Amino acid sequence: MMIVAVMWSVTSTVEKVAVLSSSPEFYAVTINFLLSAAYLPYIYFFYREPAKGIFKNLARLSLIGLISGAMALFQFTALQYLFVSYVIAFKRAGAIVSVALGFILFREENILKNLVFTSLMVAGVVLIMLP
Repeated sequence: MMIVAVMWSVTSTVEKVAVLSSSPEFYAVTINFLLSAAYLPYIYFFYREPAKGIFKNLARLSLIGLISGAMALFQFTALQYLFVSYVIAFKRAGAIVSVALGFILFREENILKNLVFTSLMVAGVVLIMLP
């Protein structure tokens, strides 16, 4: 877990440098294309049968892709103007929406516990954002 945290801390800073060196639009398209190209052989060789379901759900997956692309574009645009720590903290604040949707759509249990801890994270974001 610590390795993942270190990787995320480094990639966020590298993303800021990349966005400032090019543009948010170019970087968002490029990084998503490169990640897709990197994962494609893995999916082809290890998940060939389940991957056929992609075509059955193409409309839903396209909508998810558009939303994810918009999120990346907003994040990279924010990196142009704000400190990396502010952008990442604000991005993590969206976890409360994920917890709520998990309860509504997937009937997850322990919603109260999840909301308490997620609210604690959001309170930390608010403290970071205060002058």
